[in-house]
Amino acid sequence: MRRAPVVALLTALLALAACGGPGPSPTVSPSPAVRPSPVVSPSPAVRPSPVVGSSLLAGSPSRAGDLPPVWVRSEALWQSLAAGEAHPRSCRWLMTSAARAARLAGSATSYLGVHWPGKVYVVLLRGRFTTGQGQTSSATSLYLILATDDHEYLAQGFATSGADVSSLGRFHSYVPRLLLHGGLWGHTMVAGGPAPGGPRPIAQAEVAIWRGDRAPASGQPLLRVRSDNDGFFLADLPPGVYTLRLVASGPGWPTPVTARIAAGETVAAAVVADVP
Repeated sequence: MRRAPVVALLTALLALAACGGPGPSPTVSPSPAVRPSPVVSPSPAVRPSPVVGSSLLAGSPSRAGDLPPVWVRSEALWQSLAAGEAHPRSCRWLMTSAARAARLAGSATSYLGVHWPGKVYVVLLRGRFTTGQGQTSSATSLYLILATDDHEYLAQGFATSGADVSSLGRFHSYVPRLLLHGGLWGHTMVAGGPAPGGPRPIAQAEVAIWRGDRAPASGQPLLRVRSDNDGFFLADLPPGVYTLRLVASGPGWPTPVTARIAAGETVAAAVVADVP
């Protein structure tokens, strides 16, 4: 006879709880949490390159307007670094016709007057450069002729310090500075094909980096990075030997390149796809 009031009381309490604040909902046969499958030797994420361009460069122009576009400054200073000069003494540049630029270096540039229409950038750097023959001279100019539309290298090389450029027009001048200390400054490019054959930058290209002096046939790289819209990328790597290779995604055959980085040194590496 005493059970009826107890049952009634329990029923009232349950009804009151249902009308109150939300409590934990009981789950019947809960599903196990979905866990990602363990991955052996995970592929490193592709890192976007930090903002290259003006964040890496500085310059002391003689007058307002004496600095060329950022991509021209980047190309000039990268080429200077690749030739062994991280701190060139000066840079002179102008935009002119290809016909005028053809007068710069004799047979090395004479074809421009016939085969290249439109405007070009002519860039002259002064410093201590290492030529392709491995010889170093202190009074040497490094010259570049760059297409204004697709940033292609139309000509590049070393000219004597007394090269006559007066017929090319009025040059602007500034002192370039590289705001980078240590690591690797890379440039993704394609070379070959129809004349002049480049090289020309590859934008947004993926680069795989391995530790050691060769890229293995299989296995995961140490790092993957992606170049910016001008084909430049940065890799913050400790001193050592590394191999870089383009991840095939366009024309050309990716050619591995070895980079050796010493403590406190900045290295320029060209990561190239060769076109027959």
